[in-house]
Amino acid sequence: MTPPPAWAGEPPASADAGAWAVMRAVAAYGLPAAPPIPTVGDDALAWRRIIGLAEQQRVLGLLVAAVRDGRVAGPEGPLDGEARSRLAAAHEAWCAHDLRLERALLAGADALDRAGISYLVTKGPAMAHRAYPDAGQRLFADLDLIVPSGYVAAATRVLVEALDATPALVELRPGFDERFGKETLLRTTATPGAPAGLEIDVHRTPVAGALGLAIPLDELFERPGRVEVAGRVLPTPGPVATLLLAAYQASVADVPPRLGARRDLVQLVVAGSAAGEAGVTLDQLVTAAGRWRASAVLATAVLDAWAGLALPVPDPDLDLGGQLVAWASRRRPTLIERLMLDAHRRPGYVYWRQLAGVVVVSGWSDRLHYLGALVWPQADYLADRRWSVARHLRRAWRTLTGPVRHRVVGAARQVRGRWLRRTRGRRLRGRR
Repeated sequence: MTPPPAWAGEPPASADAGAWAVMRAVAAYGLPAAPPIPTVGDDALAWRRIIGLAEQQRVLGLLVAAVRDGRVAGPEGPLDGEARSRLAAAHEAWCAHDLRLERALLAGADALDRAGISYLVTKGPAMAHRAYPDAGQRLFADLDLIVPSGYVAAATRVLVEALDATPALVELRPGFDERFGKETLLRTTATPGAPAGLEIDVHRTPVAGALGLAIPLDELFERPGRVEVAGRVLPTPGPVATLLLAAYQASVADVPPRLGARRDLVQLVVAGSAAGEAGVTLDQLVTAAGRWRASAVLATAVLDAWAGLALPVPDPDLDLGGQLVAWASRRRPTLIERLMLDAHRRPGYVYWRQLAGVVVVSGWSDRLHYLGALVWPQADYLADRRWSVARHLRRAWRTLTGPVRHRVVGAARQVRGRWLRRTRGRRLRGRR
């Protein structure tokens, strides 16, 4: 497998290098052989940066655990009262937000059950209550539900009524989300506790673009797992599917992936896929990844996760983590796999991953419908983004042709530079 990209262990452009080093260690806190957490600056600005970056990377709960256990210190020793107070206030606000989301989750689950619509709880609450020893370590910003393909519209109607929510985005064309889309985004009415409302994502597939279209969605509902939230048992994807979904989050769902997504993947592996359930074997995982056309996704996510958290390579003879890292290091992606990953991770990936879906969609009729929606969306979609058809096509064209244009421009500059150097050389020789 190709080595992790440069950003696997490097800070985002907006992050301070020192704060990022702290975040990488915080994201690994509690794992076997986790690196020590560097000293944190004791001034208010440095601490605000640390908290802000922890929130952005979804590792604030792990930072709280590390501080509580005395593993985070300033130059003069343990953190003072002001720093701890700031952290506690931020953590309390996130926990309150997550409790509101879980209350909405229970209400939505009741409504879907009454309507007879199957669903799976994934990501946030499923990870927090199932994979981590303390749910407060795994904070989340929204709810993610997966419903069977063909039931997205019905589930959306049920949740809109049950949660007093409204769809936040217009689909490319009527029926596109039901057949090809990733999700429908809902937002609840604003309240004093949630001034921006709560976000609920009703997924048809867990990831956008070609890789999401390649997932055999029926498998998600086979042999589901379960998670207990406030005494209520809710369905989740099974252990193998949960690990594969975590691999998507840790590689292609966000560009670049958050540290929290990488920790989720490692946490699942270390915890034996899911607390209280049978462990996953390497053969089960690799076989399922092959069916999902996600072998390269899994290998990339594993290498990125261990590199991104600065974790030592585990012993392949002792646990699944070591076996996964050894397998990922040996594996070489095919040309198609490299192109598919590149479409989901390169600059302009929002356009590239959708265009790559043309290869995955089966049947010429469906392909034409899919491509037609990408090229010529409905008027409401464009109006929602304050775009015209011309602007939409111009943005897509500039993005898709960007790599070629950059190479052509770069080559032209090199040719011009060589020509100028030769011209100057001839002039100098003529003067002599």
